[in-house]
Amino acid sequence: MVRDIKLAPKLNSKVLSPTNTEKQCVRSAVSLFSPSVTAALETYMVVEPELFSDAGPTVEFLKKITSFGVGQMYRTCIKASMHRMYTSNHSV
Repeated sequence: MVRDIKLAPKLNSKVLSPTNTEKQCVRSAVSLFSPSVTAALETYMVVEPELFSDAGPTVEFLKKITSFGVGQMYRTCIKASMHRMYTSNHSV
């Protein structure tokens, strides 16, 4: 039995090709920086080096972003979004 294993389960068409409304979704944007995406790129660099030989700098960038803290980035974005909503609804 053959199984398709998705190396980066958080990547889907909504994340890779979002509509204008979906572009505003912080959760989707942050999912691009998940450790599973980094691991998938590293795996593809080994499995298919002819297609992914230039992915090294991207992997290093994703690792730096992840070490900063995706959760922290998400919370900061949500807090800023909530602040904008609150101030726009309560402006005089």
